[in-house]
Amino acid sequence: MQTRSRLGRAEGAPGVIERFRAVDLIHLAGLGALAVLSLLASSQSAGTLWLVALDISLFAAVAGLALGPFARFGPRRTAASRMIMSVIIIPIAFTELAAIIPALNPLRYDEQLHDFDWTVLRFDPATSLAFLHHPVLSEVFSTAYFSFYLLPITLFGVLYRRRMYGPIAAANTTIILGFYLSYLGNGLVPAASPFRSTFFEAALPGLWLHEPLHGLVDTHEVHELSAFPSGHILVAAIVVILAAHWRLRQTPLFLLWGLLLWLGTLYLGYHYLIDTLVALPLAPLCIWAGFRISRRFDGSMPA
Repeated sequence: MQTRSRLGRAEGAPGVIERFRAVDLIHLAGLGALAVLSLLASSQSAGTLWLVALDISLFAAVAGLALGPFARFGPRRTAASRMIMSVIIIPIAFTELAAIIPALNPLRYDEQLHDFDWTVLRFDPATSLAFLHHPVLSEVFSTAYFSFYLLPITLFGVLYRRRMYGPIAAANTTIILGFYLSYLGNGLVPAASPFRSTFFEAALPGLWLHEPLHGLVDTHEVHELSAFPSGHILVAAIVVILAAHWRLRQTPLFLLWGLLLWLGTLYLGYHYLIDTLVALPLAPLCIWAGFRISRRFDGSMPA
């Protein structure tokens, strides 16, 4: 005999669509869009054609997670498997944009973003924060910036340890929305970070970690047109708001981590101020949308 959940959905043997979680559907939409864009970009650059196959493979992996034997996992393994899937997909999608955006959008907005900071906001990271330059601060901010991906993973770990599986699903959905929204902004407003342009001429002092970490970003971050909006600040703000919403005792840690990231992006020249300011209101928007999607497609409420 079938019963009904509080979402009004018949419990028992779920249909094909009902096996997908909210985060699965967002990944499928994002990967589908990337595959189409990669196909369009292949007319300009043959090197992007293989990305279509990569996106289709990831698309199949997400579908397999929802429809295959993993679908019979309990809430504990379901939460862990989807967290791992997101951790794999997001860096790959970010890297793909390095080939897609230049092929499809030749415009560049570095100068406009710099002028907006300087003319409207009266702030230029290259000069406004020069009085703060110090080797110790360079170490702190470089470490904070480089640890960005650990921020949402740490939130997942805290929720997982507390067995808050409904909130884990909602957090995963919301944070993934934030990443994809920042990627959409990258495509619509392509712009390189200030430190990659002539607008940032400061030679920052460091001790041990600053120079190698900065060098890793400079040489291995192939997607250089990722300044607007700041995905770092968008995701960090989402994490802080979610931690406060669920009254986690680690909220002060997440807040301090987020503040260090925000100041570090400006101090190190990785973002214009306008990049970070635009990202802030996008965070509650992603949370609102993420919670609504979770309530619609997931079996538990994001309490």
